[in-house]
Amino acid sequence: IEEYNRGSRENPMTGQQIEDKFRENIGAILSPQRQTRLLERINGLESLQSTRELMDLTVSDTGFGID
Repeated sequence: IEEYNRGSRENPMTGQQIEDKFRENIGAILSPQRQTRLLERINGLESLQSTRELMDLTVSDTGFGID
């Protein structure tokens, strides 16, 4: 049993753990390639010209969006 939940201030997650959790949660909706592109855009938010590119990547490869 953990004294503090994983991801809390007292038990922070590493960047790799956060990415792994993201991929695990989104894996049924987005292909690995789209996951990578979305993560790249998220990590470079400051340089995005428009959030449209980010939003377009949240639409699944099968045409279903993330609700």
